[in-house]
Amino acid sequence: MGANQSHRDAEEHEDSEDSEDSEDYQRSYLEDYPNPLGRFKSSFIINGIREKIENRHKDPTILVTRCRRGKIGLSYSISMPTNDTRLKFHVYCKAYNVSQDWTVKGEVLCIFYNWYNEEEDSVVLTDAVFEKKSKRLPHRVTSEMTYDELLNEDNGFVKNDSIWVEVDFEVEEVIGFYQPIVFNWRQEPETEKKGLELELRHFNESFYCSKETESMTFPSKYLKIGMGIRDDYCFPLDTFLDVVHGFPVYGNGRRFTQISYMAHTYRAPNVLKRMETQAMRRPKHHMRTNDAIKYNWRRVVHTWLASLEKIEKADFEKLDIEMMSGEIMKAIVKRIVYLSDHSH
Repeated sequence: MGANQSHRDAEEHEDSEDSEDSEDYQRSYLEDYPNPLGRFKSSFIINGIREKIENRHKDPTILVTRCRRGKIGLSYSISMPTNDTRLKFHVYCKAYNVSQDWTVKGEVLCIFYNWYNEEEDSVVLTDAVFEKKSKRLPHRVTSEMTYDELLNEDNGFVKNDSIWVEVDFEVEEVIGFYQPIVFNWRQEPETEKKGLELELRHFNESFYCSKETESMTFPSKYLKIGMGIRDDYCFPLDTFLDVVHGFPVYGNGRRFTQISYMAHTYRAPNVLKRMETQAMRRPKHHMRTNDAIKYNWRRVVHTWLASLEKIEKADFEKLDIEMMSGEIMKAIVKRIVYLSDHSH
């Protein structure tokens, strides 16, 4: 879909090579490596689907998630319109730090998985075009099933009042900016490199990443269908693996919270340390003390304690004592004693 054309502006950076060599490099780069411009694929288990649909007039949105890879950011939401009988997918796209007009083209694949027969999955594939001039208008995809068809247990899409949904956007062309190569963690390693890579199972997919990530302990209960990650914290694993391998942590407070939660869930201590450093730079009103206690961010807790000028019951009564480490507990007691001694 004009993939070579999408990287015309990249050739301007190859001043040391002639134009023909630069064109060959871009062509081989795109053909030999799948989805180099980015693939945004997310699977979700949505629990309590019957109640959500019944109460759609109160809250019509049942899922929102955001992720960013390179300069492209994508967000998904699933809504339950009260004036319609089918779920709708909304896909938003943005190019970061690009002042001129831009265009991102690709394919959006939306799937309702059948729990019992994969040949019966409900699949909708559409072409999508996002442009700066469209002012963040979403690409919308409507489910092929009505609410009644979805909730009919004989059809196989509901299991224990939960549905399994997937949204997949493959970027095929970018115009107006250069998108750096995006790592494809789904790409199986070459034969001679096997053994140097770690295979992770997430839902029904395999991800391959550096063996250095073995310092992370992956509990089996988080690596199978129906894993216990909260719906609103479920973050694309490939985006999380970018962070594990040292890529920048992009985004807003929600994305910061999602990555911190997944680093804690997957027991990735190095990622949690990076997130603690970022937490130190965040505005005070964005930092929740119980998150710092849960993730054992001692520097964040010490900074919070140092900011207290007097003892307020409300500051301490909501702290999660069960999650508190011994060192954090001692620091809190020490600060309370200090403030008590200097309050007279």
